[in-house]
Order: sequence, then C-alpha cells, then structure tokens
Amino acid sequence: MPNVTEGIHAAHGRLSAGAKSPRGLARSAKNSTKHGLAAQSFCLPHNEDASAFQKLKTNLVSSLTPSNALELVHVERIVEST
Repeated sequence: MPNVTEGIHAAHGRLSAGAKSPRGLARSAKNSTKHGLAAQSFCLPHNEDASAFQKLKTNLVSSLTPSNALELVHVERIVEST
C-alpha cells in the first residue's frame, strides 16, 4: 500500500525547481557561504557597517601605500579578510 505522504512530497518536488530569476539565482548562489575565506567575490555580511568597512579600507590603503595594481589587490584582500 503506497504511503500518502510520499505522493504529496513527490508532487511538491515536481513543482519546486529552484530559483529562476536573476535575483533568485544570485541569492541561491550564496546559500552555502560560511566564512568566505575562499570566495571568488566579496560580500559584506548583513550585520557589518558598510561605512566602517570603507573607512578601514581607506585607512589600510593609505597606510600600506600600494605602488601598483598587484599590491592594491593584495591590500584589498587584507581588508576583506579582517
């Protein structure tokens, strides 16, 4: 005798195919982000202050004075990891 809930779950599974819109796809791409240390792009956490982050970035760039694009990339990675 088939289980009724199995049929319900199977029917729901056929309806749910995941995100389709660009916004939904962008959001679901970040579902498994835990810490971002190996991330290819930077995303400021919800509870972080964007202006404080920008101030930190400005101060570190000023202090470390990168002399070329490669050094600037490294300074930005330092900022993003703090």
